[in-house]
Amino acid sequence: MEWISNRLQYTSIYSKTPILRRSTVTTGGGLSGHLSAERSVWTGEQIGQFLDYCESENDPLTAAFHVAACLGLRRGELCGLRWEHIDLDAAAVTIPSKQGATIIAVGGKARLSKPKTRRSARTGVLDSDAVEALRRWHCRQAAQKLAMGAGWMDSGLVFTQADGSAWHPDTVSSRFETLSRHAKLPKTPIKNLRHSSATLGLESGETLKTAPGGMKSVRDI
Repeated sequence: MEWISNRLQYTSIYSKTPILRRSTVTTGGGLSGHLSAERSVWTGEQIGQFLDYCESENDPLTAAFHVAACLGLRRGELCGLRWEHIDLDAAAVTIPSKQGATIIAVGGKARLSKPKTRRSARTGVLDSDAVEALRRWHCRQAAQKLAMGAGWMDSGLVFTQADGSAWHPDTVSSRFETLSRHAKLPKTPIKNLRHSSATLGLESGETLKTAPGGMKSVRDI
């Protein structure tokens, strides 16, 4: 994967050993202690392994995971991303600050929302692998639209199900976990793909302002 190899030439992140983070929790009786609440943050090699597996399975969310790994998007941002906010020629993706830019899960139900914080509104540049994945998905989506005819839900969303409807964020998470398990990778939630992207960026010399994925904040798009 190009975006991985470009970063790895400056770092030793190709290690097969995943990065682990430990959380401090409060145990019963008011005593503080360290429990084994460790979760893997994948290395660049493991991210590449995951994306290669998704490609081999022709999974409909392959392009979404490419974008998430490249730019560190949250699952709600992936679900709510629209084609009007992507410029494939410029390899640019924008997360606007307006209502409806994300899709979140509340009480098990999906609903439109704004980005998590004002600073979540931002733009970033895709690597060539992610751009190609999006181009392939765009062609596949067009074929699905043609096949569905009048039954197609013309939502304008980038990542859709076979009838054009939006993905539920929880479904995206469960699909990610299933694919990563089948790819024989360490168990990790989809949100850690965002942390993996940030880790790769920081270790290759990017600043906290631009990581993850070199995305920069924008206002009132």
